[in-house]
Amino acid sequence: MKTIDYSLQSIDFFFRINKNKGLLPTKYFQKNGIEFVEFDNTPLNDPSLSMDAIGLMTTFLSKSFYDLFSIHEIFLWSSDTHKTTAFTLIELVDSGYLEIFKIYYN
Repeated sequence: MKTIDYSLQSIDFFFRINKNKGLLPTKYFQKNGIEFVEFDNTPLNDPSLSMDAIGLMTTFLSKSFYDLFSIHEIFLWSSDTHKTTAFTLIELVDSGYLEIFKIYYN
């Protein structure tokens, strides 16, 4: 089983949407002065994902498609515990919807 180190030492641990999964980029537009976000709803209809994973994936999809998000930033989005959020992230990585990036410094 995969694990995610979500301690303070993992400050350079990032996630982003896996563009190789074939998801369409998020579109932002205005209509009659109201701002709208249009995103690919493929993950929302995936029966293999839990409701937690669908909710977190919706948050990822509502952000800029090419952004990297730190694990601490993701914890701020979620009202769940760090452990639950980490398991949800692992589920999204295992399903191929998210990519993990670890940045190393020399």
